[in-house]
Amino acid sequence: MLGDWFEKVHALAPVLHRRRLMYRLKTGEANTDRTFCALVVSVCAATVATLRRADYSPVTVERCIDFIEEHHLLDHGLRQPSYSLDWCIAMYNIGTSASSMNENGLGDMGSFHGMSEAAAGTRFLAYYRMADLDMSQQQLLKRLFWLIFAAYCSADIFGRLSLSVAELPPWHGDTASYVPGLNQLSELFLIWHEAQTAPVSLYGGQEEALKHFLSRIQTTIDNFPLSCAGEEDCPGHRT
Repeated sequence: MLGDWFEKVHALAPVLHRRRLMYRLKTGEANTDRTFCALVVSVCAATVATLRRADYSPVTVERCIDFIEEHHLLDHGLRQPSYSLDWCIAMYNIGTSASSMNENGLGDMGSFHGMSEAAAGTRFLAYYRMADLDMSQQQLLKRLFWLIFAAYCSADIFGRLSLSVAELPPWHGDTASYVPGLNQLSELFLIWHEAQTAPVSLYGGQEEALKHFLSRIQTTIDNFPLSCAGEEDCPGHRT
């Protein structure tokens, strides 16, 4: 299951390093560190939730979450919460996995709770504990921060947008990185957020503000790191 996660799911949520995770698992850290144990179980839940056509029985999202709850793997005190990168990633996995168990998606209470806890811990680490993390952990934390931010922006849209991937190749191989795309997507969400919160008076009125943000959005879209494979003449506006 962990192999499937890194091969098929990691590109969508690049918040773990395979070599480091497998080394920690091999050395038995999951037997002594309850947070790391919860992280491993949450990855299993995320794998089942994402690859729904695969048969991982008897492992299910519900059983994974029940296991974490029954053994209090992610519990912490209210007065002295202990945030760590492992804890935040595990809560994020639980939040996204729980959304697959019902029709409410991110509107499910359990999913909302998991994402909210992950967001609180991630912001705390990013604001106050970044210097305590090594370079690898810092990069993973930044990716998690943007994934949570994008999830909240998607939830604010109140509905899923139509998406067609008919013209895209079914598989890009193992050499393409999704991180540049994640950075560009984060930039779009930041522009969208700023457009909602910035005073229109800064831009000379609503019409000028709209033109300003539409121009920024178009510039970001034009710089998307996507290519039109197999086509010699690709329109510049296509993404």
